Amino acid sequence: MGFGIIKYNDSMLSGVMDFFSKVFPESGKAFEPQGRHAVFADIENNFVGFWCLMDGVEVIGTVAVKRLNDSQCELKGLYLYKRYHGQKLGYRLIQTAISFAQYSGFSQMLLDTVSDYQRAMRLYTKMGFMPTDRYNSNERADVFMMKKLSGKAVIRELEDNDLDGLMTLYMELHDNPFPEKDQRFMKIWNRIISDPDHHIIVADVDGIIAASCVCVIIPNLTRGQRPYAFIENVVTSAPYRRRGLASACLDFARDIAVKENCYKMMLLTGSKEAGTLRFYENAGYNSSDKTAFIQWL
Repeated sequence: MGFGIIKYNDSMLSGVMDFFSKVFPESGKAFEPQGRHAVFADIENNFVGFWCLMDGVEVIGTVAVKRLNDSQCELKGLYLYKRYHGQKLGYRLIQTAISFAQYSGFSQMLLDTVSDYQRAMRLYTKMGFMPTDRYNSNERADVFMMKKLSGKAVIRELEDNDLDGLMTLYMELHDNPFPEKDQRFMKIWNRIISDPDHHIIVADVDGIIAASCVCVIIPNLTRGQRPYAFIENVVTSAPYRRRGLASACLDFARDIAVKENCYKMMLLTGSKEAGTLRFYENAGYNSSDKTAFIQWL
């Protein structure tokens, strides 16, 4: 899948307007670029943030943030073609907007919607939005919601109800599709969460799984029978990168390894980028003590 979320610039206006002209009728609405939707003709001045979800060169979804005041912002412009529903792409769009709002210093994000849009309301609720009082004069809206934003990360181990958030994050790791929760998948999931030596560490930012790594403790009969730890699936969601979240997850994993009396920790990376290699070196790993080999099966 070639999905990517990119920040809007004025060269994208025609593509965005074409998208709106097609996506609005899918939900039974008319797109009125000269009327109530005129704000989209001047995106740069009407929103503090606006992003497009791309499938190759085609705009297939949008999301925006509007400033209300110094502490409050509003989620706007969330649209996605119906043929892309069910792939957690709406979640990724909202996640991008929330991350921007957190980073920009807003303490609350509000939204208005229509009670007929049950699918959207379930998504908003899942992402931590709660019912609130009416805050605007939009006569078409009958539901108003608010999410508190702290921007603070809690580093912890995965819980049962984090599965959707984790798998959405994993969509950004090697372009993994969101899996079907069939019997095979749930058997693997239950095996992982019941294994005391399999630790999935996450960075939780206002209810969003923003970064994660896996730490597996492996029993060992050498080195005084001290175990060793293996690190895998280190990933940070794009909107949350360069905030130290992956480093915090690795530090949490190291604390687990120390507690379990491990004599070493290991990880592999397929990246050759200097920045990625420096990241692992700064986290305490080195590439000189041993030579790694891998055999794909």
